[in-house]
Amino acid sequence: MVVTATQFKANIGHYLDTVTNNDVYISKNGKMVAKLSDPMNDKMSILNALAGIIPNENIDLEEIKMERIMRKLVRKGEPLPDFLKSDELAVKVYKELYSDQ
Repeated sequence: MVVTATQFKANIGHYLDTVTNNDVYISKNGKMVAKLSDPMNDKMSILNALAGIIPNENIDLEEIKMERIMRKLVRKGEPLPDFLKSDELAVKVYKELYSDQ
């Protein structure tokens, strides 16, 4: 549902009730400026979108975190930084990410 900022301000209660069923897009001067959505629906849609992406079902949360950190710290082709060489999990994730080298 698309509403103008003026309509939204005048009927905020109605749109807060509506958001449980439909997202409300707010426009100002003909441009979309905001989206009002049910936070629980957003979380579920994110979780549903991620289903099946993690290939190894035995992967744990710490490994996922380390992989994210590794992807930000180390580019493909670069060596593992010295401060991570003593971390067994970091070494394992590094090898899994960049094993084709």
